[in-house]
Amino acid sequence: MSDHKQTSTIGSFAAAGRYTKRKNSDGLTLLAPIPMAFKGEIADANTPGDVLNEDGSTSLVLPKGFVPTHMVWIGSVTGTNPTIDIGLTGGNQDAIGAEVDADGNELVVSGQDLGTALTADTVVTYADGASVPTGGTGLIWIHGIMEQSAADGTLYMS
Repeated sequence: MSDHKQTSTIGSFAAAGRYTKRKNSDGLTLLAPIPMAFKGEIADANTPGDVLNEDGSTSLVLPKGFVPTHMVWIGSVTGTNPTIDIGLTGGNQDAIGAEVDADGNELVVSGQDLGTALTADTVVTYADGASVPTGGTGLIWIHGIMEQSAADGTLYMS
């Protein structure tokens, strides 16, 4: 068993991480997935739409092959017990997190699509929860793993 460092850039996505490479009893090369996190922001919780990337210039996009495992939310959203849903374009509006406590901090581990690999590059979205926000902002970190090809160690990213 050997430990390797891999840095990959494909399209607009970059990932760096360590993985373990070894051969199983059938001679196949096995690779452990690379952990990754994507940071985004919600500039105005009163206006549902796309979660923005870290610098606020474009929508936050998760790459093909990324498997979201959990989300961390840090919010300062206004309203009476405001909640938001974090979802994916073309999918469920609460795929990453449902009824997230928008005026506090929360670790979310129960989204409907957590643990499922994305089949295409996908924009992260947000929508009003049951208790509609009246304003405010929030930061989001979506954590997960990037699947790799068992044959050559390249990342599955378009």
